[in-house]
Amino acid sequence: MQGYIRNKNEEGIDVYFSTVEFEKMLNNLHPLSVFKKIDELLIYMEKNSSIFGKYFPFGTDPDKYYPIIFAKDQNELINIVNAATKMGYLHPSPNNKKFSLDIKGYERIAQIKAFPEYSNKCFVAIDFADEYDSVYKQAIEPVLRTKDFEPIYLKEKDHNKLIDDEIIVGIESSRFIIAEFSSVNPNVYFEAGYARALNLEVIGLCSERAYNDEKLQFDVEHYSAIIYKDLEELRKKLVKRIDATVLVRSKRQHA
Repeated sequence: MQGYIRNKNEEGIDVYFSTVEFEKMLNNLHPLSVFKKIDELLIYMEKNSSIFGKYFPFGTDPDKYYPIIFAKDQNELINIVNAATKMGYLHPSPNNKKFSLDIKGYERIAQIKAFPEYSNKCFVAIDFADEYDSVYKQAIEPVLRTKDFEPIYLKEKDHNKLIDDEIIVGIESSRFIIAEFSSVNPNVYFEAGYARALNLEVIGLCSERAYNDEKLQFDVEHYSAIIYKDLEELRKKLVKRIDATVLVRSKRQHA
């Protein structure tokens, strides 16, 4: 949790959570393996390197960096940095106090980003009827772009393949999906179910009117869908839900 908050603060973002959102974040947190922490170190360095060969003072300022890569303390940070150096990912300075990314480190980063967990894409499952255009264009899309996610919205996507193929590829390449259930469109339920089968985060949405009309199907009520009365409320709730679920540690682990 400290690592997540530190990362957001470094981006200039103050983090605030309600009790419910805080509990959701805690439920999504899982201990990271040593290899995963090395990956977090590499991703952090790449994200914060404006030039090739930039050095990071891990050895002289460990207090600043150990929460960012989810290390337990300063000693674990040093051990992780040393391990990454032995693996050829990092290049040490002459005094072994500062470290920069090596070519092999950049190769590993390219491999890491192939995992959906690091994808910057979000599949949007929503009815293509015109009445839902405003939900996408005035709420979902701007929120995703503010959070640096690229929406996959097939209504606006040119393709020559079968739509089913595009759906599968879109979901499998996404970090999470947003499913708008208000219209009770069976395609939306299928796409949400497929994403769940892949263990992707599914953020459900339903208008207050549709919810009061009992249109939200029983099998997705346990998703804790966002119920919204207007687009302004949807935007605010969606930002908080992404922060509380997607932008914390994924439940899926990889070596």
